[in-house]
Amino acid sequence: MSSGEIFMAISQLLFFIGVGGFIWLLLRGKLNETFGGFGGYDVKNIPTFLRDAEDLALRDRVQFRNWALSLVKAKPEPSDVADRGIDGRIYFRDDPEGKQTKKIIVQVKSGEVNPGVITDLKGVLEREKAHIGVLITLQEPTKEMREEAVSSGFYKSPFGKQYPKIQIFTIEELFNGKEIQRPPEGMAAVDKTF
Repeated sequence: MSSGEIFMAISQLLFFIGVGGFIWLLLRGKLNETFGGFGGYDVKNIPTFLRDAEDLALRDRVQFRNWALSLVKAKPEPSDVADRGIDGRIYFRDDPEGKQTKKIIVQVKSGEVNPGVITDLKGVLEREKAHIGVLITLQEPTKEMREEAVSSGFYKSPFGKQYPKIQIFTIEELFNGKEIQRPPEGMAAVDKTF
């Protein structure tokens, strides 16, 4: 068995035992960096189409949540914390000295969504003193949800840029490459998620 085959077997095992979303993201990145892809291997049980994501949400909501969080490089929260409106977190630093850690709170919804979800997310941001909130949803958000998100205003970075305080993403948008609007990674803005 080659090292690539062993690597793929380990990554699939981790996915099935419940740490798949987060660990798989790291492994997938390393495979892409090292081999420029998956070395000719088919990766199974990781949604690559919307219908696959819908199927995963029906079969296993926790795995769906972890997988959805991996799409935005968010660290999953333990299940008991997720019940308090936080499914995942992303940490970053964007102060000139790079010393103050700031938070992005991520919620994942696989069922019906309504404007109350955005209202609740705003409350979680306030309670957690987070700077940006992200909602990932399998369903298309309503016009009222988008309006409520826009009414939340902006996070103003010390470097002068503004980012929407509440951002909504569908799984389909994430498949199509849409990304969280947030301070950039780099010398002055250090991403501390991993």
